[in-house]
Amino acid sequence: MKNDMDKIDNKLALLPKPSLNNDRKQEIKQSLAEIISEDHKVKKEAKIMDGMIVKMAGVAAITLFLLLAFIPMLQNEGSHLNQGIKRITDHSTKETEETVISTGFKEVNHLYDNMDRGHREYYGEVVVDEKAYAKKVPTRGDIVYYQTPEFTYDKNPDLNPSEYEIARVVGLPGEKIEIKQGQVYVNGAFLDTFYGREYHTGKLVKNSKVELKEVKIPDGHYFILGDNWWRSIDSAVFGPLKTQLIMGKVLGVENDTVLLENSKGHVKIDFVKTGVIDFQVRAEGLDPNENYTISIHNNGGGVTFGPKENVKIQAGEVVGEVTFKPNSAGVLEVSMLNPVRIVEGKGEITINIKSETKLKEIITSEPFEILFGKADDLDIIVDLYSN
Repeated sequence: MKNDMDKIDNKLALLPKPSLNNDRKQEIKQSLAEIISEDHKVKKEAKIMDGMIVKMAGVAAITLFLLLAFIPMLQNEGSHLNQGIKRITDHSTKETEETVISTGFKEVNHLYDNMDRGHREYYGEVVVDEKAYAKKVPTRGDIVYYQTPEFTYDKNPDLNPSEYEIARVVGLPGEKIEIKQGQVYVNGAFLDTFYGREYHTGKLVKNSKVELKEVKIPDGHYFILGDNWWRSIDSAVFGPLKTQLIMGKVLGVENDTVLLENSKGHVKIDFVKTGVIDFQVRAEGLDPNENYTISIHNNGGGVTFGPKENVKIQAGEVVGEVTFKPNSAGVLEVSMLNPVRIVEGKGEITINIKSETKLKEIITSEPFEILFGKADDLDIIVDLYSN
């Protein structure tokens, strides 16, 4: 600071003597001192700010590096095991339970939770097609009904599974199956499906400890797993399953009454005789002043109830060729005989009841499927709900 003041004095000494008196010199000197002091302060703050910026930039750079390095691993736990390897996917197998209405197929009372994904899937009466593999082989994702092989399990010698069980096909003949940290690998490829990782009653198990050394599946064998690993006795316990022990394919769960939310009635399906099926539709809570149409929808198109000579009215009335009016209590009950061919082999089916003027007012059934084995009579109830 002293050197600065000396510089000021030197500059003032050079000024023309007549131009300034002593008071003016002191005033200028003081102003210059304030300017220089402010300049030092600004430079000092700038240095501090520069240092902070450098430090912050360093921290930001390190943080960015860590994010880039570890976030992908956190987002996809276990991804460090499968980076850069092939994946096997299965887009055709549905994760949800299949509800079917069947006639002529084997029904099995499955009261075990090895397929439970959080909603008691495949618990109760399951429908099995015993002839499904007469002309074709099981594919990955199929749920098979099988006879449990004889085996000894060292970890639990007293283990006593059911004589017949169901589980899902995961590995095919000739393939190599391995499980690492709860993830299934097929021939070294990551099985990227809902049944390829360990779930505990529908919840993905993080940091899974399940390990299985590589197993080569012999010809004429399949590797099967239950969807609920911790409750399943399957190939992870007794090894690949012989084809001869597979008794059929599980088509879905038989449910005479499909329980739905916002129930507004039901559909009763009656196989009255060979080749003829009767749809009896009852809907409640309708507008007594509104007209409605009733239709059956499937993958092959649809069929509308009518004309009036083809239908039978239990509640309400016919007001047109294909339109119906509820009674004063808002109840409409109509039945119509149809040839079986309108639903046979058509896949999922829904029943729709639609308002003639309120286009958004639709009552519909949950999609269901009607399966036909040998000729048989069967009464089915399917609930309706309003969307």
